[in-house]
Amino acid sequence: MKVVVVEVPDGCWLWRGTLNDSGYGVLYLNKKQRRAHHMAWFLTYGDWPKYLMHRCDTPRCVNPAHLSEGSQRQNMADMTNKGRRTRGSAITWAKLTEERVIELRSLRGQGWSYNRLAARYGVSKAAVVQAVQRMTWQHI
Repeated sequence: MKVVVVEVPDGCWLWRGTLNDSGYGVLYLNKKQRRAHHMAWFLTYGDWPKYLMHRCDTPRCVNPAHLSEGSQRQNMADMTNKGRRTRGSAITWAKLTEERVIELRSLRGQGWSYNRLAARYGVSKAAVVQAVQRMTWQHI
C-alpha cells in the first residue's frame, strides 16, 4: 500500500512510495513520471491539473480535499506568504550571498559600474542589475 491515512486532525493521506528531491510523492504511469498528488486529483476529478497547491503544506499528502488548482504565480505567492519559499544563499545554485549583495549594493551606490561589480563577484551583469534593483534578493 502506497498511501497511509494519518488519523490526526489534519487528515493528511501520506504517500509512502518514492519521493522526489522536494519531498513530493512520485510514480510512473505509462513510463511517464507523475506526482502522486496529481494522480490523486486525476482519480478524484478526472482531469490532470497543471498546478496544485497543498492547503496542508505537506508535500507527501495526496488527500484531494487538501489540494486546490492554481497557477504557477499563485503557487509561488502561496509559498512566499507561508514562508516556505527558499531564497538567497539557501538556494543551492546561488552564486551570491546576502553579505555580498549588501556589499555590491553599497559599492553601486558609490559609483561602481555594473560590469565592474559583475567581474568582482564572478556573476553576470544581469545578476548584479537584478540584485541592485531588488528584482532578486528582495528579502535583504
